[in-house]
Amino acid sequence: VSIDCVGQIGWKLLGRVEAIAKHVGPDKRFKVYGINATSAAKDQRSHDRVRDELFAVLREWMVAGGAIISDHRLAAELHVIEWSQNKHGALKATSKETIRELLHRSSDRLDSLTLAVYRARAQAGSSATAGPPPPPLRYATQEDSSWAWGDQGGMGGAADQVFREMAHRHAAR
Repeated sequence: VSIDCVGQIGWKLLGRVEAIAKHVGPDKRFKVYGINATSAAKDQRSHDRVRDELFAVLREWMVAGGAIISDHRLAAELHVIEWSQNKHGALKATSKETIRELLHRSSDRLDSLTLAVYRARAQAGSSATAGPPPPPLRYATQEDSSWAWGDQGGMGGAADQVFREMAHRHAAR
């Protein structure tokens, strides 16, 4: 279980789930991982923060064939992510504050997906981006996941246009 341990709620949740994990029977044990997305990235030459690595790993996973069920809220969250560079040239994903402003809500589904994929990729190899992609979190047809991210396509039609316009309005500020 991967938990975003940033903030008071995250730390409390992490502690509680760790306590539960210690008291379950041997046949039901599970590992708990606290991920602090605001920490410096493992490789600061390529990414600014762990949060940026989370998004990069998710993108790699999706391009490699990772599939998710079509979900309009998750799709909206995926479509507001853009990349910029910090003063050292490391990649930075759209800030959480900007995402909230563009969507008028938090990106809870995207955050959950990034945590799940990041941990699975980390277990597959020596680094978060090493090794083969984990199996899809949920089985979906290629058509369902064709909007994956980047130039893999989009949600199609009016939805793509709305998200492009939102991004352009934000960039113009």
